[in-house]
Amino acid sequence: MKRLKILFVACALVFCSLVSHAAYDTLGATVIPKGNNVSTRFAIWNPDNITPASVFIQLPGQTEFTEYSLTLQQPYEDNGVNKYTDIYSATVPKNCNLCQYYFKFNGVTVRDPYAKMTTGYCTDDSSISETQYVNDGTLANPVPATCPADSPPVPGPCNQVVVDLSQIIIDFNSKRPALANLTDAIIYELQVMDYTGNPDSGVKNGGTFTGLAQSGTYKGQATALQHLKDLGITHIQIMPMYTYSFTGYSYNWGYNPVEYNVPQAKFSKYSVGDYMNRIQELQKMVSSFHSNDIRVVMDVVFNHTYAASIFASNSPKTNSYYLTDSQGQLIDDTGCGNTVDVANPMVSNMVADSMAFWMKIYGIDGYRFDEMASFDYAITSAWAQYLNNLNPGQNYIYYGEPWNCGSEGINNGCNSGNISCTEYMNNGALTPGVGCFNGSYRNALIGPSQQSNTYGGYIFNQLPGGLDIQGLMGQMAEGFKGSIRGSDYTTDSVPPNLDDSWVNAYANMPSEAINYVSCHDGLCIWDKICCQDVGGGAESWSNKYFQQIDMFSAGILMTSQGVAFISEGDEFLRTKDGNNNSYNSPLSVNWISWNAKVENLNVYKYYRKLIALRKANQAFRQGSLTDITSNSKVFTAENSETQDGVLIGLLKDNSGNQFIVIYNSGSDYNYTVPAGDWVLLTNINDCGLGIENYPIPGTAFTTNNNVLCCGTSVTVLANVANPQKPVVPSL
Repeated sequence: MKRLKILFVACALVFCSLVSHAAYDTLGATVIPKGNNVSTRFAIWNPDNITPASVFIQLPGQTEFTEYSLTLQQPYEDNGVNKYTDIYSATVPKNCNLCQYYFKFNGVTVRDPYAKMTTGYCTDDSSISETQYVNDGTLANPVPATCPADSPPVPGPCNQVVVDLSQIIIDFNSKRPALANLTDAIIYELQVMDYTGNPDSGVKNGGTFTGLAQSGTYKGQATALQHLKDLGITHIQIMPMYTYSFTGYSYNWGYNPVEYNVPQAKFSKYSVGDYMNRIQELQKMVSSFHSNDIRVVMDVVFNHTYAASIFASNSPKTNSYYLTDSQGQLIDDTGCGNTVDVANPMVSNMVADSMAFWMKIYGIDGYRFDEMASFDYAITSAWAQYLNNLNPGQNYIYYGEPWNCGSEGINNGCNSGNISCTEYMNNGALTPGVGCFNGSYRNALIGPSQQSNTYGGYIFNQLPGGLDIQGLMGQMAEGFKGSIRGSDYTTDSVPPNLDDSWVNAYANMPSEAINYVSCHDGLCIWDKICCQDVGGGAESWSNKYFQQIDMFSAGILMTSQGVAFISEGDEFLRTKDGNNNSYNSPLSVNWISWNAKVENLNVYKYYRKLIALRKANQAFRQGSLTDITSNSKVFTAENSETQDGVLIGLLKDNSGNQFIVIYNSGSDYNYTVPAGDWVLLTNINDCGLGIENYPIPGTAFTTNNNVLCCGTSVTVLANVANPQKPVVPSL
């Protein structure tokens, strides 16, 4: 390789340049425009201070790579999470846009964790074959593909690529959909390939970023983006869309990260080498969702990498990127063989900078953290504070999985028991930090297993394992009220840490409770219902009753305090034929069948109505612990012999609007309305199942009238004397 003399840059000059930018613009490769004198800065964390340290660049018009020596910079701060230390950098007086580069420490090629683009599809092992995504849903094994022939045969991924992002920055903040409170969020989880990969989606570029932002029709029904808009959700949560390994498979969920900041090439309609178009394609996708009043949450996996070798060569002495024991051996807290050590200040910075980068360049509106219990809650809180301070007033949303997956456990790992400790004071006001999936409420609703038919739950009129009826109804009552803590906690101070990851009433703010019954991990709700062994076996149930159970769960989610979450296709009974872990199954197992919407249009309409009901009436999505404790009461029916499964909630909002919510998991129940005049907003009739003998929505009731409530259904009434006229959305 051609070698130049060491490029010397005065430390003070570089230091000034570093602190004039946010950290996500200073590490990695950054094109720096300054009049006609464009330069490119290359910077990387060298935790062991190994020398010589160099960057190799394929300069414009050249085929060989030129070496530039890196020099150690003084520690600096950028008002971020932690101080930046052990940074080595070089500035090249050229515009290196679209040039390939890679770093070496003492002759060892190391990965750039801040890379914004890379060549090829290669993973950590350059000998492993992969495939570009093709629209073949039955493909079980990949078509071999290797790194481009002109790439040097170095370990690690294909080379990093410089991209000049200054020319394509979009002002996402001015176009982000309004969100008054975090509890206004209704989140819809989807995967890029799943959602439009099936030809019946009717979109031109199915399975790509472009296709995700397109609309289509199937047998007269809206699909893709238009379907989401019609459904009424406020956020989509996109499963991993950075560069991850497809090794050995034609399909993969993406919980095996390789490059945290590089959009997945296999989701792009452009060729792998069309770097700028891939970036702009993803930007346009997010902009399209924003234009349709939908925010975008990104699923991120900072707790582990595809393999330990992803970052091992970056710190060959100390293995600084990973959690290790006293002998320097990797700790497997995530069940994936390696756990990223975010307690290391510079690794924590890497995570925060990656999220800031996606927000700045791609307009991301929040994050879902995979295996969040592997992060200390104080670190997670610091990330939220940092991101919120970058763009105040945006109402970003953050939440994650609160349970440990490995054997070691993390001290003060971020779980439901201490999620409130992620809150922080901002100008004298307690500010939300992160939330978490409400595992206790989910278990109460469907049973403690998403993987099989082991134990039922409330929606099946069953007792989950280990609970009696009083315990189950207690969990239901807590979930209905947003799983908020008891009265011994106040909203003007962060509560003390709790270590129990399965606290039933854990939230200090209702936005901390993400209520759900299914997600990508485990059985989708329809498959869970179909396989459930209850009362003589599921085969004794009718398909109509199966549908009724599904809609029962949706009605509960949309009328419970907290944040509502549904998984793609649940609104029209998506099935994966009982596959509870389809992460590497063919696309044909995972993709959405839009014919299911046509066949189960009644279910879709019910979801749409309940979503509209929630959005139209603030009483179902109250924003604070004080609001909930002041405005809600919940109790169970008194007849313990026949009505064990009836939960009754009395709600009002801060304007004085009053509602009655009745959950009935058992047989028919007659509810006697309290004083006043009431109108029925929704009940079993909205399920479209042709079940008779129940009052229709819009029916009026007055003091001491009885309302017949069907079992396995949700009934909602409103006081007609509400200060604001109760909203009764149509189907």
